[in-house]
Amino acid sequence: MALIVHPGDIPHNHPIPVLKKASIQLKETYRQAIRATGTVGATVAKVDNAPSTLLLLGGRTPAEFAPALQDKRVKQRLVHDVKMEQYPAGLGAAGAFKLFWDDMRKPIDERYIQRLVTMPDGGTMILTCLAALMRLLDDTGVTSFETDTTFQRVLGEFNEWEVVVFLKTIQRGSTQFYERLFDEFQAVKQELTGKPLTFKRLVNGGNIIAMNSDMEAAQVLGAARSLFKSNDVEHSGLSHDTPAEEFAPQIIKLCTTHAKRAVLDFKSLVSEADYNRLIDFVYLDSAAKLEDFSQFSPMSAEDWDNTPATTNIGEGQHHWTNLQIGIKQSLVEAIENARKLDERVAREIAISLQSGILVNSQNESYHRRSRNTTRQTTTARKSRESHEVADERAEVEREIQALQAEKQDTAAKLKELRTRKSALGKKSKGSKARSIVVSASSSGRVKTRTIGIFSATSCGLYRAEVFFSIKLNASTGYNYRAYVTSGVELYPPHRQRLI
Repeated sequence: MALIVHPGDIPHNHPIPVLKKASIQLKETYRQAIRATGTVGATVAKVDNAPSTLLLLGGRTPAEFAPALQDKRVKQRLVHDVKMEQYPAGLGAAGAFKLFWDDMRKPIDERYIQRLVTMPDGGTMILTCLAALMRLLDDTGVTSFETDTTFQRVLGEFNEWEVVVFLKTIQRGSTQFYERLFDEFQAVKQELTGKPLTFKRLVNGGNIIAMNSDMEAAQVLGAARSLFKSNDVEHSGLSHDTPAEEFAPQIIKLCTTHAKRAVLDFKSLVSEADYNRLIDFVYLDSAAKLEDFSQFSPMSAEDWDNTPATTNIGEGQHHWTNLQIGIKQSLVEAIENARKLDERVAREIAISLQSGILVNSQNESYHRRSRNTTRQTTTARKSRESHEVADERAEVEREIQALQAEKQDTAAKLKELRTRKSALGKKSKGSKARSIVVSASSSGRVKTRTIGIFSATSCGLYRAEVFFSIKLNASTGYNYRAYVTSGVELYPPHRQRLI
């Protein structure tokens, strides 16, 4: 091996590097693309597809810009290096500890990580929240909050436990994602098969009996709202303003495994008898048993009825948050992304409270009352139209039945007449000659009389009815001449002596 050292004051050239090797300048260019995209939550796919990357690389993809950036491992190392520059303590638990101690130095209203607790069993608990959002629990319009564990946002051994409240004055409810999802699903079904998705409970001739679902309330209610749009009032007996919560149990079955899964956590916390009673709740088969089971809760009936019966808000919030900050992130990235999102939400809520401009501007009591009135008016109109259509359909059906009965009577009469005609035709077969009565005139004049109508054959070509005329002649006896009814004389004339 030879080592060549060039003096610094003498110009020289370096060998051209291999194409698959990323140069220092190329790496720095890709680092700039990473920072422009956003370090927190950055992935190779996000950086490659970001509009800012195309702008930095002159409208070309990284692979088109330099062959070395075709290698995904090279880009992954660069993404990791940039993240380590911003979070030198790492992206796992150690990095979260560093963020916690950094937040402890901030004023309480600016802190995001409020607690970091190490449990005796080795578990770690990290509580994050903004003071501005926590104060919403003191609002008189908030009567309940929802909690749930998400399993998608944090990658690794940590799971996220989320608390959600519904603030009536702001109305930041998630969009009806699942309702739109089922609307599109039904539209695709209609487009591909030419037939709608029909439920037996909703329309006449429907073949689908039930939809089996897990315990996700947002999905159940969204599906119920979407599927109920095909409701035929005359068939189902359900008015158009039936709430989705009341309609859903009629077509949706919850998975027994999912239903029991939440009860399993109580096995070590309650007696065996209470646990068996809880785990068998899906087998309640009478109103009395259901009433007895509902008394298992010591909450008053008034408080029970005045609080939500589902976790729909929380489930919808899961989906909304995942859309905003993504899923399967490292612990530090999940915390940092959630911090930015919560800070943005807190600012927007403060702006709404100060300016009076709501995120959902159509949610004042006037709007809700107006929509309710419109809904009831529409329901009444549709009900009236349905009754009118039903009455008209019944009248048309009666006319059809009357015409069908008349048609049957006419057919029977025609059959009877044809039978009589056929019988009369059989009786008239064969010719019967009339008796010939010949009489002379008292004056002695020869008389010609028509005495009968016979059936005759001429040359075997046709049959014709002819008149026989009798001429009285003393020398030759009776002379007969035959004529066809049209007046044309048959040739040769038929002569017959009848003595």
